[in-house]
Amino acid sequence: MIRWLIIFFAINSTAYCQHLLEGTIIDAETKIPVSFASIGVVGSYKGTSSNLNGQFSISVTDSDSLKISCIGYQTLIVHSANESELIELQPIITQLSEIVILDKPINARRVLRKALARIRENYTDQPFMQKFFYRHYCKDDSSYGRLIEASVDVWKNQGYRSLQKTAGDKEEIRITQLRRSIDKTTMAQGHEPISIGNILQADIVGYQTTDRHKHLSFYTDVSNLITDFNKYTFTCKAITYFDGLEVYEINYSYRKDSVLTTSGNYLELTQVKGSLFVTTGTY
Repeated sequence: MIRWLIIFFAINSTAYCQHLLEGTIIDAETKIPVSFASIGVVGSYKGTSSNLNGQFSISVTDSDSLKISCIGYQTLIVHSANESELIELQPIITQLSEIVILDKPINARRVLRKALARIRENYTDQPFMQKFFYRHYCKDDSSYGRLIEASVDVWKNQGYRSLQKTAGDKEEIRITQLRRSIDKTTMAQGHEPISIGNILQADIVGYQTTDRHKHLSFYTDVSNLITDFNKYTFTCKAITYFDGLEVYEINYSYRKDSVLTTSGNYLELTQVKGSLFVTTGTY
């Protein structure tokens, strides 16, 4: 009986070692907060990301270590029990103006064409599991009204074998953890949160529309980057590094467009903007 009591108390002692670690991530050189950095507990699927002000919170034990990564910065391992709550990331960005390739500027459109042509070569067509951390928030002007966070598993049955029009078409999506704040948004009624499916469809390799459209709708589920490639403009912003690989950072934007309404005014249509990161060696 005494032996079992000792084991019981030992287990409970370990459980109660967990505590909430709160910190702020900043650029080591500029001291500016680093937004949306990934923070994960080494050896587990637990993780979070920093907010717009570089702040984060995560439940850890004294023995846990954190892996912090963000594009353009060196990945950092932090021992949560010993390190300061103010965490500095070292930038590793090389600006495009300092690099010359064949004495000509980098042709962003050509880089993207090579990357799209090598999708079948670079992406697996075998089944695999993806693990995501999902965060969604709503704001009324400058006030936050709702926050939703989730840990998500996605089983891709066919890998990247074929393009899909919607997330979940040929996949299994499972939410393993979920937390949601009280909804204080002005339009709480009928104001549905952006679904995890919409976020997954931001993966332009896995989800692309096959139909060309005269105009891009706000309700378009997936990217039209491949189908309407010529309607986009591309600029190479820089060459940077991520997980030890040199990558092109390419900005893209859909052409500005508008339609004439019945009132005689022109209504501006949805414009898509974003950044793509393409490895310089294998595209």
